[in-house]
Amino acid sequence: MDSATSEPRRIDGPLPCVKCLYDLAGLMSDQKCPECGTAIARTLESPDHRIVRHQERLRRSLMLIAVSMIGGNVWFVAAHVASALFVFSGRTLDAAYLAGFSVFAIIASALTVLSARGWHGLYQSCSQSWTLVTWRSSLLPLCAWLFAGCFSASAALASLPFVFGHNNYGPPGWGEIGLAVGATAAWCLRTVIGIGIAAELAMWLGRKRLATVLRLLRWTGPALLILSMVIVFYINTVDSPLLEAPGLVVLLVYGLANILAGITLLVVRRRLWHFAAAAAQREFAKSLSAPATQDTLAI
Repeated sequence: MDSATSEPRRIDGPLPCVKCLYDLAGLMSDQKCPECGTAIARTLESPDHRIVRHQERLRRSLMLIAVSMIGGNVWFVAAHVASALFVFSGRTLDAAYLAGFSVFAIIASALTVLSARGWHGLYQSCSQSWTLVTWRSSLLPLCAWLFAGCFSASAALASLPFVFGHNNYGPPGWGEIGLAVGATAAWCLRTVIGIGIAAELAMWLGRKRLATVLRLLRWTGPALLILSMVIVFYINTVDSPLLEAPGLVVLLVYGLANILAGITLLVVRRRLWHFAAAAAQREFAKSLSAPATQDTLAI
């Protein structure tokens, strides 16, 4: 129901204010929150008062995205630090290193699939329960699954020499370069679109600082990833060991930025819990009571 164009109705059932979480039950839809002065119409137009199944899907999607972001990048940072220590120590490739690389490839590929499911669920939640979806948002699930596929294929190709016992791992071929470019492009587009949606959600929830952090990370992550790819490509092309340390630093900052993004998404998800609980209470009360009357605003 469009509260801006319809006549004022009474709020039936618990409804937290989108800004301060004050319970607006019993108030009229054209009034303001007694606690913070925010118009009740803004809460009614936000995504937070929707039905339970949309709330659950949205929170589940944010959890999948955050877990894959935090877990994947913690693993990413640890793997690169271990690899750098291995190389700087002057050791040659051995069975332990090859086994560690294979484990990293398997876990990282699984986390990209988990992340793709989360981004796909976020898009479905947006398209079914609130109005932050634009034509760009339809690219979100496509980019998420494309990244998962390219990354997994690239990790598999990189593991083949180790699987067959070849320790002379040489420069990447055109197939590996194509997969790496495809994975990078898909990841950057997915991050710009997906984190942008999460920033808009944080704004709807009245969390401007969270939205600012997400908007910053929305562009920081892709910029760092592209820079690291350029450095790695240059090192492999001209064999410049002087760039190995700066390249490692850029990769570590990139991983830490993504970990921060995952933590921020968990905070947004925690904020949504209040609205999910209120939605569950409303649906439970509605199942026990008679249908809403004409003078009651059914949410």
